[in-house]
Amino acid sequence: NLIKKALLQKLFPKKDEVIPEVRYKSFSAAWEQRKLGEVAEIKTGSRNHQDSVDNGKYPFFVRSEKVERLNEYDFDTKAVLVPGDGRIGEIFHYYDGKFALHQRVYKVDNFKEVNPLYLLNLFKYKFKKHALRLNAQGTVPSLRLPMFTNWNILIPNLNEQQKIGLFFQQLDSLIALHQRKLEKLKQLKKFLLQNMFI
Repeated sequence: NLIKKALLQKLFPKKDEVIPEVRYKSFSAAWEQRKLGEVAEIKTGSRNHQDSVDNGKYPFFVRSEKVERLNEYDFDTKAVLVPGDGRIGEIFHYYDGKFALHQRVYKVDNFKEVNPLYLLNLFKYKFKKHALRLNAQGTVPSLRLPMFTNWNILIPNLNEQQKIGLFFQQLDSLIALHQRKLEKLKQLKKFLLQNMFI
């Protein structure tokens, strides 16, 4: 995760800059500033948490990292999903297909000139700072639609976005794989300790 944080800092432009410190060969144009509301649609779901069912057919995105299930779906789309309260700026889902959505979870989709995987990492890297800046108390109890639509983001051309988005998707998969291996090693260590000292 430390490596990912360092890469995010290098591959996205710093404050008041329009070119990142590190970028792929053959790309040289300055990045453009756009409002999120210009390049995607944002809306919330209509479900309540208690609507969830065990072993439902479709994923049901609620206000936590845990994904519930439901036998009905509200949307069939490729989307970035952001809880509107709780751990603001820390939980993001990316999903492509049929899903149900809680009334306090925001759906960002119908992308225009922006790659969803690129946008997902922009959310992970920049959105919390953006949300905190809008609140003098230094905390964000809940998100409102203008926080999304008026968010100024920097975007390169689609080809460069796609490369950046795919790179971070592969990196996330690698991190998850190593985390699973680490958990298995911890379980093995615990088992050995319990059985070695009788």
